[in-house]
Amino acid sequence: MKKMKKPTNKKPINARTSKIIGWAMVCIMIFALFGISFTIYHKVKDFKTTLSEVSEQGIDKCANLDIFDTSNCLRKEVGEFYNYNISNVGKTMTNEELKIEGGVCSHYADYYGGRIKELGFNYNRISIEAGEDFNHAFAAISNDKGYCILDQIKIFCFKFADSGEMEE
Repeated sequence: MKKMKKPTNKKPINARTSKIIGWAMVCIMIFALFGISFTIYHKVKDFKTTLSEVSEQGIDKCANLDIFDTSNCLRKEVGEFYNYNISNVGKTMTNEELKIEGGVCSHYADYYGGRIKELGFNYNRISIEAGEDFNHAFAAISNDKGYCILDQIKIFCFKFADSGEMEE
């Protein structure tokens, strides 16, 4: 006995309708891909902007350290761009100009001073007469634990004993 097909109320899809549905699906997929690509592009762009802002503002490697580690960190920071350039004697320089052109002892003392203040330590700029036509400048950082002299790319630190006297 032969099975009989059940009658359906569906009309067969003609070729024209099939093409329209196919093109509609292709268009939907293209718009979806563009939408996903656009979203990913802007997320990545926002992420790169955030990273760039963080690096410009700096997650300060020298923050939240004790005075001795801070001094060493600042010395390393200056060591990355240090360039003694006597032709800039007497010139007022921004930190960016110092990093690019280099400078003399007074420029580095001033750079240290700005960073020391940013990090919340006491700062003194010390200028000494070293000869008839020769002066020298360096920075001193201090707190109740001790002090350090930051002289271009050298540091000398001294720790206070609990009594406030210098430790041997």
